[in-house]
Amino acid sequence: MAKQLRGVVIRVRDLDAAAERYEQILGVAPTRLPDEVFSMPGKVAGIRFDLGGSFVQFVAPVGDDAPLGATLDKLGEGLSQVSFWVDDVDAEMARFQATAVRFTDDAPRDLPMGRVVFGHPKSLNGVMWELEEHGDVFGG
Repeated sequence: MAKQLRGVVIRVRDLDAAAERYEQILGVAPTRLPDEVFSMPGKVAGIRFDLGGSFVQFVAPVGDDAPLGATLDKLGEGLSQVSFWVDDVDAEMARFQATAVRFTDDAPRDLPMGRVVFGHPKSLNGVMWELEEHGDVFGG
């Protein structure tokens, strides 16, 4: 079972505009995310607003060939994914697969913030789900 709803990720075209707008709205300064925290380093840029035990994150494509750019062209700006902390990402992945959830990869990826796997939006009502096994380098 998912341990904690950790946060939401919103796709945008202009990351700087989102940073400025949401810093005013949330009253919290964003943190620029390092390239290596993304599953596609060099293709995605992001900022994160830490809100106690959860976060709101914004991502934008980097370069003309970034897959996120195609998603923005198709779906526009909006909710990209929800992030859950889990105790055992392999067990959760197997449990989700038993209910016909597909994943973007065959196995979890090792990233600086922990092991992650992404449930495919086509099998989750149009929203990608990130299952993350602890190791968050941003605290919380």
